Amino acid sequence: YDTRTEAISKIKAPEDLIKAFKKDRECIDGVSAELYHEKVSIILDTHWEDIMSKYSLDLEEALIFGVSEVWEFEISKRILDRAKNKCSEKYKKLCQKIIDDSNS
Repeated sequence: YDTRTEAISKIKAPEDLIKAFKKDRECIDGVSAELYHEKVSIILDTHWEDIMSKYSLDLEEALIFGVSEVWEFEISKRILDRAKNKCSEKYKKLCQKIIDDSNS
């Protein structure tokens, strides 16, 4: 458990995700990657409406990096439904990545 993993474990909001991604992008691997993917799923699940309306494309890059096929099933189902039915034009790339990954 290192400082990178500790920092990722503190992610609670989209702003935190952007900061962690910009700071540690090249170092996210192993345990920290699993935790990062989990945090991305939680952020997408709990902040979808805000993400679609308020955030810059800096967040999209951080989210795409964390899209994973290993998310918990119920969360994955909700996120996939939103990607298909409630995606803003600005985040089409993210939504398409979620859809594509669900088909693989």
